[in-house]
Formats: sequence, structure tokens, C-alpha cells
Amino acid sequence: MNKPNKRSGMAIVTVLILSMALLIFVSTLLTRTGHQRATHGLIVDQAKAIMAARAAMQLALYKLRVLPTEFYQYDVQQKAYEINPSDPPASYSLYSDVWLKDLISTNKDSPAEKIAKTLNQVDVTGVYEIGVNKFRLISKTDRGYVKDYVQIEAYGTYNKQTKLIEELVEVEITH
Repeated sequence: MNKPNKRSGMAIVTVLILSMALLIFVSTLLTRTGHQRATHGLIVDQAKAIMAARAAMQLALYKLRVLPTEFYQYDVQQKAYEINPSDPPASYSLYSDVWLKDLISTNKDSPAEKIAKTLNQVDVTGVYEIGVNKFRLISKTDRGYVKDYVQIEAYGTYNKQTKLIEELVEVEITH
């Protein structure tokens, strides 16, 4: 009969210790990966919201370039409304509704709605919304010259993640 030696018991203990260390390592790795997956998903949603906001900004810039006269009529009415907000001119709501209607995706048959629908068809995992919050003319006098800028604030939403971008575009108006 073989006599048990002390080394055979040591092998079992060594295997158990290595197995326990490997189990702890794998569980830590899985836990960290799970947290990172949620963070990466949030970052992806925010990136898609920024992309949607850029789409709204491009639409607003296109409309400004194609229809500058209509924008100036809208801006004149907007300035009159800002001077006396308690008594808005009757035509202000008409100009603001017409000018901004195309730039908000919740308005039916607007170009912004078509862009949002296209984004939703391409990426079916979430819901896109785009629009423009602010669209106004700012005039600054500098060294005897008047410089005009259009301030545009656009937003994009994807899966309840909303991102705003703002742009100041220099325009030329005869004073």
C-alpha cells in the first residue's frame, strides 16, 4: 500500500487557491464591463443627439441662405415684439409661425419632420427630434462699421438625450 505524502494535499490547495483567484478576477471584469456598457450606451445616445442638432442647424442655415428676405421680415416683427411684449403685433405670430414651422420636427409636413423621420428609419433603436429654439439678428457697431450676425440655437434629441448647439453667422445687410 502506498503511503500518502504531504505533497498530494498541497496540489489540491494550490488548485483551489488559483480557482478562487480566477473566479474573483472574472467577476470583477464582468462587473466593470457591465458599468462601461451603460456608459458607452449613454455616450452613443449623446453623439446621436449632437448629430441631430447639427442636422437642424444645417436646415436653419440653408433656409437663411435661400430665403433671407423672409428672415428679415420675421426679424423686424420679432424686434417689435421684444420692445413691447404685452402688445405683440398681429403679424408677429404669422411671421414666427411661418419662419419657424419648417425648423421643428414636431410640425407636420415640415422639412425638419422629414429629416427626423429619415433618421428614425435608418436607426430604429431610438426616436429623433430636431428643431431650432432661437433665430435672431444681432447688430454690433465696431470702428464705424455695423456688423450683423444671425444667432441660431438648434437642438437634437435622441432617446431623451437632448443636445443644444449654437452658431453665430455673420451676414451682410445694407444699413
